[in-house]
Amino acid sequence: LATVSSPPLSVMTRLMDVPSDDLYAELLAKQLGVLFGRGGSLSDGAQVIRRTVADTYGLHPTILDGSGLSRNDRSSPLEVVDLLRELWGTPVGHQLVASLPTVGKEGTVRGIGLKTAAVGNCVAKTGTLNYVTNLAGYCRSKGGHTLAFTLMIDGPDNGTSIVLESRMIGAIARY
Repeated sequence: LATVSSPPLSVMTRLMDVPSDDLYAELLAKQLGVLFGRGGSLSDGAQVIRRTVADTYGLHPTILDGSGLSRNDRSSPLEVVDLLRELWGTPVGHQLVASLPTVGKEGTVRGIGLKTAAVGNCVAKTGTLNYVTNLAGYCRSKGGHTLAFTLMIDGPDNGTSIVLESRMIGAIARY
């Protein structure tokens, strides 16, 4: 009687990444489990993501869900930067960059890096739990290079961490 088409993945990832919609991320992970794994659970989706990242990029993060809300999700800053560098300039990388909010302008990064060189020159995704504040993405530097970066702060309260991230991302963009 009726057909409903899903928006393209590029639209779905932008809808997920700009506001940092955790429910959207969890549902996407479950769908990956349905399409490419053994079922529609978070663990099935996380297994698909882990396998794909390992097989394609040789990286082995601990992924237990789709949103990164589990305190048992683990990755090093180096692994994240390695992945961002591998993706840069590829079709998947172009989609990733297009999905990320612009620092100082929109989404969860609109209040980060204000009054620094990062505003309008960096795109990034936040990852926040109580006393854990992460930021990863790309910055177009003053020197004209595009730099992949990851900032992972564990310990201070989130307000303090955002101030620190703002200073650091400003320094990255000034490089």
